[in-house]
Amino acid sequence: MENLVLIPPMGHSPIFYNNILTELRKSFNVELLDYPDFLVTESEDSLEVLATYFSTQIKGKNVSLIGLSLGATMCLRIKDILGDRIQHMYLMAPGGIPLSRIRKEMIRSALRELSTEDMVRRSLGLEDSKYLDHFSRNFESVNAYFKILEAQLFSSFPNNNCDNFITYIKAAIDVDYTAQMKHYQDEISIIWGGKDKVFSSKHLLKIQSTMPRSKVYLLPELGHYLPLENPQQILNILGEHEIFTV
Repeated sequence: MENLVLIPPMGHSPIFYNNILTELRKSFNVELLDYPDFLVTESEDSLEVLATYFSTQIKGKNVSLIGLSLGATMCLRIKDILGDRIQHMYLMAPGGIPLSRIRKEMIRSALRELSTEDMVRRSLGLEDSKYLDHFSRNFESVNAYFKILEAQLFSSFPNNNCDNFITYIKAAIDVDYTAQMKHYQDEISIIWGGKDKVFSSKHLLKIQSTMPRSKVYLLPELGHYLPLENPQQILNILGEHEIFTV
C-alpha cells in the first residue's frame, strides 16, 4: 500500500479530513498531521517552523503529500527539506504566489484593528455563519464541521491555536514559493474549486502560468474547502494517479 500524508489547512481541526480518511485507508497507509500545539512567536519564521515540524513528523518515510490552503503551500517547503522522499504533491487551493498589494493591506489593516478572537472568527467565516460563503452550497457536513471547529477554538479561549493562527496569517501574507512551484512542477497536481471565494480564478491562472507542466483538476461546482464539500471527487483524483495503484 502507498504512503500518503495529509496536512490540515491553516487554523482547522484534523477532523476536517474525517470524511475521506476511512476510504483512503482502504488503499493507502495514511498519516494525518496536525499543527503543533506549542506557541510560535512572531520573532520566528513561523512558516519555516511549520515546515520543519511537519518534516520531522514524516520521519524516514517515502510519501506523497496532500494539503489544502496553507497546508498545501507548506508541502512545497517540506519537499525542499525532504527531497526525493516526497514522491508527489496534491495541492488543493494552494497559496505560495505573492498576494496583491491591495489584499495585503486589507489583511494588515484587519490584523491591526481586530482582537485575536475577532480576527480568527472573521478569517474562518465563523461570524454569523459567513463560513458558508466559502462553499458552493450549504452542505450538512459543512455545518456540522464548523460547529465542532468553533467549539474547539473558543471553548478555552485564549489558547495557542488562536494565537498561532494569527501568527501564520502574518507570515502567509508575504510567502513566496514561486521558485519551488517552478522547480517541482512535474511532481505536483493542483486541485481547485471553480467557486473558490478565498482565491480568485486569477490566482489559479497565475499558478498555472508558473508551473504549466503540473496536472490541474478543476472542480467547477466546488468552493475552497474541497474535502468537506465532495470527498468522493478528491478520492477519485487520488485513485487515478499511477503512483497510487494498489
